[in-house]
Amino acid sequence: MAQKVIGLDLGSSSIKAVVVRMGLRGAEILKCDKEPVTGDEAGTPLEECMAQAAGRLLSRLGTADASVFTALPGDAVSVHRLSLPSNIGRRADQVIHYELDEQLPFDIEDAVFHAIPQVKKGDEMQWLAMVARVDRIRPQLDALAQEEIEPRSISVAHWMLGEFFDKEVTAPTLIIDIGHVRTTMAVVGDSQRTGRTFLRGGKSFTAYLAQEGNIALADAEVLKHRDGMTGRVGEILQGAMQPLVREIQQTLAGYAAVGGQPVTSAILCGGSSQMPGLALFLSQALSMSVEVYNAPTAFEKLGVNHGEMRAQEFVLALSLARSEEIHRSRRFNLRRGEFAFKGDSEALQRKLIWALVAVLLLLGAWVFSAVTRYMTVEHDVAAIEAQVRAETKRVLGEELVNAETIAARLNPSVDTRMPVPTKDAYDILVELSHRIPESVAHDLDLLDIKPRKIKMRGEVNNTVVSDAGDTDGDDDLSPTDFIKQRLAEYSECFVTFRIPRVQNVGNRQKYDMEIDSRCP
Repeated sequence: MAQKVIGLDLGSSSIKAVVVRMGLRGAEILKCDKEPVTGDEAGTPLEECMAQAAGRLLSRLGTADASVFTALPGDAVSVHRLSLPSNIGRRADQVIHYELDEQLPFDIEDAVFHAIPQVKKGDEMQWLAMVARVDRIRPQLDALAQEEIEPRSISVAHWMLGEFFDKEVTAPTLIIDIGHVRTTMAVVGDSQRTGRTFLRGGKSFTAYLAQEGNIALADAEVLKHRDGMTGRVGEILQGAMQPLVREIQQTLAGYAAVGGQPVTSAILCGGSSQMPGLALFLSQALSMSVEVYNAPTAFEKLGVNHGEMRAQEFVLALSLARSEEIHRSRRFNLRRGEFAFKGDSEALQRKLIWALVAVLLLLGAWVFSAVTRYMTVEHDVAAIEAQVRAETKRVLGEELVNAETIAARLNPSVDTRMPVPTKDAYDILVELSHRIPESVAHDLDLLDIKPRKIKMRGEVNNTVVSDAGDTDGDDDLSPTDFIKQRLAEYSECFVTFRIPRVQNVGNRQKYDMEIDSRCP
């Protein structure tokens, strides 16, 4: 079944949303749009203002039945790498809780964390943990709840960018998402994943240009978008770009220090990536190939790259919308503990109810089919039985339905007994071994078991044997008579006994015995 998912990028300047339909064939982009965020008097966007803009945007998109995925910026999350024993199993959350409590500068009870396993090295497993303070998540969720928006998942921006671009590159690549207030970076295409966010973006570039050029902020914003890193404006903005270049170089140095492969290319995205000449400037400053993200052709069909919307602005929103393509074991979700998404349990309950209804319908259909078939067979049996009664009445003079009785009346000379004997030669052998007691020293030289006749030849000790039921010693028997007496008890098969030869040889007695039998 196709599922609609909304990737909601809660930017400080504008809210971006991408609607994707997830199906068996993959993801299909249905809609995308953005809504500006109105700030307070100081110009800083509030959580309430961002939530209100998100409410207006989703209302305009008209996708009330879709799941919403959003993310926290990297500066709101601390990243921790942990090495733990690989055999901790289900105790992983408890152990990680303890380890993080030792590392965090605040109480772990005031935070939400989620950790996922990375790679196993010997007897240890490497874990990556994301931690966010409760007072950072609660205001956002409360503000969104006022707009009736309930995110199913809250991930981390630089991690989602990494997951999204990791599928599109073949070599270690640096992703640079330059937003209005912050810049998010991620290195992808290598098993050693890293990411970072710092508070420098398009807003700081505008402020620097306005200050150095002694012009109004509004005019500086226009010049930044028109000229970018070209001409006189570009010369001024180079000073604003130096902190950005240093942060990127530090990120690459830290990545190399933990064993990362050399990075030779970068991809620019985000609203500020559209500044003319920015890619060329960074390429020269970083000594690597830098290109602006080339968005999927699906965006062109939605009118993106025309007017005020550019595909580079929607990269994070698109990566969030395609969260379902990532296996749950690799997804960070900070909606945990008291912030756990209630809709998951409600959706599961609805699915269980529908599954139960489906099972009951199938069971009802099977019962109806079985009853219908039984009634049909019962009707056929009654009809056949009536025909048999009528025919036996005509031929035999009486109504009969039993097959054996009818067969015996039609052909009395036919033996109607079972063709397979109820007792076979193996059963006879078992009875012989059971009925000749161990107290009688008995050697069997010949045993010939044929239908209706058994021949035995053996030797026994020539000593008198007392009958088990004899109390005064008057009924002592010879060994051969004792064997005959014990075998005669098996009247189910053995009928008559003959002992044509008995020969005494020293202290032993040789004998032949013939038995008429009903079996095998």
